Amino acid sequence: MSNTDLDFVRDLELELLSSVTRSSRDKLSELLSDDFIEIGKSGTTYNKKNILERLPESPDIDIKITELKQRNLSPECIQNLFVSTEEGVSGFCRIYA
Repeated sequence: MSNTDLDFVRDLELELLSSVTRSSRDKLSELLSDDFIEIGKSGTTYNKKNILERLPESPDIDIKITELKQRNLSPECIQNLFVSTEEGVSGFCRIYA
């Protein structure tokens, strides 16, 4: 994948962490694929339906990311690894295909 692809995926990640996006069912629905799966820091698995039901109703949390690293897992798949800071620090990883 090109640097343009990496930049695009990075920008999508930042948009997903934005409080404006997190509070909008329409925007979340547009950004998340129907087969989206996330494993939260608690170990709980969420899908698109779970996210659309709970996230817009959640308290507004300012999330910052640092140490963003990206790598190509295949010609059509990018992994984002980063540290997110909310009410403490936790590691995070997303894979985009």
